[in-house]
Amino acid sequence: MCAEMTAGLCEGVKFALLNPKETIEIMFKEVPELKLASTAQEQIEIGMGVWSSNYVSKEAMEQGVAWADPRSTRR
Repeated sequence: MCAEMTAGLCEGVKFALLNPKETIEIMFKEVPELKLASTAQEQIEIGMGVWSSNYVSKEAMEQGVAWADPRSTRR
């Protein structure tokens, strides 16, 4: 079951990275309340840009997506 969920997640991430405009259209269709905010489109575009940068970071390339250095959360 985990393998299937992981494959589905990877498929969704790939789609979102390759089709950001269509992904946003789907979001607005599935969550129509987003249209109530006049800045929703811009906020989503910025958020997706930040989100997608996680997939091309040096750490992600070297360690894999979702890897994090535990020392980075210490203060």
